[in-house]
Amino acid sequence: YEKPIYRLPGGGGATEIAGLSKRLVWLLDEHTKRRFKNKLEYITDPGYLEGYDSRTKAGYPPDTGPEAIITPLCIMRFDSETKEAYLDALQPDITVEQVIENTGW
Repeated sequence: YEKPIYRLPGGGGATEIAGLSKRLVWLLDEHTKRRFKNKLEYITDPGYLEGYDSRTKAGYPPDTGPEAIITPLCIMRFDSETKEAYLDALQPDITVEQVIENTGW
């Protein structure tokens, strides 16, 4: 990490991978308000943007987009109509209150 042979600018292809993948699962090593902000400053990996059909209106292929977000606290999935993330399952020994405390929205 300290002395890479190559260093790519930006997301290193993350936008294209997230934008075109038919099955995308985000694995996060932390679940904090820093990661789950109410308002984003920029988007590297496009999810469902503003929800509903905003992703296809932005030019992304139909039937693409994230399937789940897996964190040390929970698993989130996306509503099939609104595309809003919802709490699907808790990790062992985690409470709903802990998820709410560490989520910025």
